[in-house]
Amino acid sequence: MNDTRYLINEKFFISLGVVVAIIAGWYFISPFWRTVYENEEAPTGPVLAQGLFVSEIYRVEGRALLIASGGKRILRFENFKTINGPGFHVYLAFNKDSKDHIDLGEMKATEGNVNYEVPASVDLRKYTAVLIWSQPFRTLFSYAELR
Repeated sequence: MNDTRYLINEKFFISLGVVVAIIAGWYFISPFWRTVYENEEAPTGPVLAQGLFVSEIYRVEGRALLIASGGKRILRFENFKTINGPGFHVYLAFNKDSKDHIDLGEMKATEGNVNYEVPASVDLRKYTAVLIWSQPFRTLFSYAELR
């Protein structure tokens, strides 16, 4: 009698583990097939700095521009194209290896032209690297050096 209950519990936990593995796998892998296109209007004003995106793990295209516009500072991705992934965020950092960074939020699109507002408190002389960072994997996917 105890052997039967043990086998039922074992099968239940194995089944539960398989279901959790499938759900987790779908969460981490499914974003790679989604393309999110955005075409936000370009801010008007002088370009303070710019740089081309460099592939770190996956291919990426486009450039990052830092633009002063209407009293704000806008980080703009132009002709941007990359793969999607789970939990991509846009960071401003000292360099591509820096742990000191400013999180500008989730990446809005995998293709197109996108704007991110940079808080006024951010010292742009210090934070000159734009990072595309996967938070769940704690991995740098691509970056651009602003000059």
